Amino acid sequence: MDDEIAGRIERLSPEARALFWEVVQRGEETEFKVPPDELVANLHQRMAGLPPQDKRELVDLFRAIKRQAHEEGCN
Repeated sequence: MDDEIAGRIERLSPEARALFWEVVQRGEETEFKVPPDELVANLHQRMAGLPPQDKRELVDLFRAIKRQAHEEGCN
């Protein structure tokens, strides 16, 4: 993870940061396969309680991480 992404994670609210790391951990535990419906529903419910800027930033962070991984895989 590069410094830009790490900095963006640190700037999230404590609730959003905890959710980010939980999603990462769950992804690693499931080998990034599609999670069970109850986990997805729980994620949506928890994201609904976040401030709008945190919701956007969480989605943008995961997109940036995916883009970075794709670029590194292509090099």
